[in-house]
Amino acid sequence: FAIPLPAVLTNHLVYPLQLSTALHTGWLLHAIGIPAIREGDILHVASSSFEVIETCSGLRSIFVITPLAVGWLCFFPTRRLPAALLILSAPVIAYFVNTLRVLSLVLNPGSDLRASHALQGVVIFVTGFLILYAVDSLLRRMLDGNQTRILEPEPDPPLHKAWERHGSAIALVLAL
Repeated sequence: FAIPLPAVLTNHLVYPLQLSTALHTGWLLHAIGIPAIREGDILHVASSSFEVIETCSGLRSIFVITPLAVGWLCFFPTRRLPAALLILSAPVIAYFVNTLRVLSLVLNPGSDLRASHALQGVVIFVTGFLILYAVDSLLRRMLDGNQTRILEPEPDPPLHKAWERHGSAIALVLAL
């Protein structure tokens, strides 16, 4: 994740993400009762237009939240299925949070939110982290059941249970 993608591949990812972000932001605008017309990557609302530029496509958010999910699993390991689902959900979470960011920009075109991209990045990172945590907790509850985490040691069985399982072997060793 530390090595940047080649520009050719980035360009093939950015434009479809721009179009998709504009589409989903338009859907959210309609859902909250604000009419919007989408033309490609441009959203037209009542008195203004908003273009979803390359930096608003969500690719950077995906490149932050996905490695965060991988790192999360390094510190909190789990079984394979929940781990794979968490990593696969990370780009979706990042895209969703980025779409909410674009929605906030469209709703507040003259606000200081546009000027403070660093603050927005922090808010996206924290929100994405919280959603990632919630998804991880949900996956662990649904797929791990009552099992403990891998890092937590299992308690030692009582001595009488060990004798029941391995009594004849222990007797043989003592006899020798």
